[in-house]
Amino acid sequence: MSQTIDNPAALIEGLERGQTLPARWYTDPAVTEQELQQVFSKTWAYVGPANELKNVGDYITGQVLMADGGMVLV
Repeated sequence: MSQTIDNPAALIEGLERGQTLPARWYTDPAVTEQELQQVFSKTWAYVGPANELKNVGDYITGQVLMADGGMVLV
C-alpha cells in the first residue's frame, strides 16, 4: 500500500511552524503498516545500551514488532 501526500511543501511548511503531522498518521493502521514496511523493517532495532552487556552472560530483554505482524522477543 502506498500513501501519498497531497501537498508535501505545505506539510513541511507546517512542520517548520510547529504544527504536527496530520492526526490520522498517528491512528491509521494503514500508516502504521506502511511505516513498518518502509522504515522499521529496513533498520536495526534498538533494544538497549551496549554498556549493560559488559560481562559474559549479561542480557537485555525487549520486544521488537516485525513488519509482518510478528514479534521477536530478545
